[in-house]
Amino acid sequence: MKATAPVDSLPQFKGLGLRSSELMLAAKAHLAKGEPFQAAVRWVEAGRAFADLAEALVQEGYAYAAAQDFLNSAHCFLEAGDYRPAEASLEKLDDFTHLATLVAKDDELKAEYQALHTRCNKHRESFQRAYTEARALMPEAKYASRLSDKWLNEVLAAMPGVPDFHWLAAKKDTLRNRAERAIDHYRLCCRLKPDFMMYWFVLVARLIGWERWDEARTEAEQGLARFPRDPLAWAQVAWVKTILVINKLAPKKTLGEAKKLFESALDSEHLSGEYYVRIACGLSLCVERLGKTAEAEGILQRAIRRWPSPAADLALELLRLKPAERERHVLTRVPDLLAA
Repeated sequence: MKATAPVDSLPQFKGLGLRSSELMLAAKAHLAKGEPFQAAVRWVEAGRAFADLAEALVQEGYAYAAAQDFLNSAHCFLEAGDYRPAEASLEKLDDFTHLATLVAKDDELKAEYQALHTRCNKHRESFQRAYTEARALMPEAKYASRLSDKWLNEVLAAMPGVPDFHWLAAKKDTLRNRAERAIDHYRLCCRLKPDFMMYWFVLVARLIGWERWDEARTEAEQGLARFPRDPLAWAQVAWVKTILVINKLAPKKTLGEAKKLFESALDSEHLSGEYYVRIACGLSLCVERLGKTAEAEGILQRAIRRWPSPAADLALELLRLKPAERERHVLTRVPDLLAA
C-alpha cells in the first residue's frame, strides 16, 4: 500500500481531483443562492467524479486516498438525496478487500463509513415511502395528475437529486400542459441520470409535441452523441429531421439522412415490437415524403408481418388510409406513442 499523504498534486490525479472539488464548491454555491435543483445536479456530478477518482487511486495503489474518495462520493450523492448511487459507492469500496480492511481498522474512516450507511438507510426509507404513496395515487403514468403539487414539492425538497420524482413532476406538468415546468423536470432527469437513454427520448418527443423544433433538434443530437450505438437515438434524430422538413425548417435533402438513420434503427436486433412499429411508421412517413408511396406501404407491411397485432395496430390503421390522411395520422399519433 502506498503512502496515505494527499495525492491530488500527482499529475495522473490532478485533473480528477480538481474537477471533484470544483463540483462540490459549485453545489454549495447553488445552495447558498437558494437553487436546490442546480445544487443537486452538481452534487451528483461531484459524486461521479469522486467515484472515478477513487477507481483511479485504487489502480495505482493509493488505498487510503481511494477509500476517502469512495466515501466522498457517497456523501455527495446523499447531499442530492439519492441513496442508490451512494450505496453503489460504498459497495464498490467493499469490493476491494484491502480497502474494506483499511476502513475497518482506521477509526476515522470507519466512523464516516458507518455514518454514511445510516444516512443511506434513512434515504432509502424516505424514497420507498414516497414511491409507495405515489403508486397508490397513480397506478399508471396517465394518472400522474392525481399527485398534488404540495406532495411533489415536499418530495423534491427532500430528494432534489432523485430523477424518479422529477419524472413524476414532468408527467403531471405535461398532463396539465405546463410545458416550461415539464421541460425543466425532463431536463433535470437527463442531467441526473445521463446514462439512461429513455429520458432523452421522451424529452425530445415532448419538445416535438410542443413544436419547439430547435430545442428538439439540439436535444436529439446530444442524445445521439451520448448514445451513438442506440437505435432509439438514431430513430429520434431521424424523426426530428423528418418533422423539420415537413415544417419547412430544413431542406428536402435532409429526408435522405433521416431515411438512413431510420433504416439503421430498424436493422437493430434490440427493438421491442412496439418500438419497431413506431419507427417503421416514421420511416414510412419519410419515404412517402420522398414520393415513394409503394415503398412506404411496403415498410408498413413488413412491420405487420414481423410484429403482428397488437404491436402492429397502428401500421394496420395506416394502410387503410389514403396517403394524405396517413401522414396526418402519423404526425398526430407517433409523437405521443414515442413519449408514452
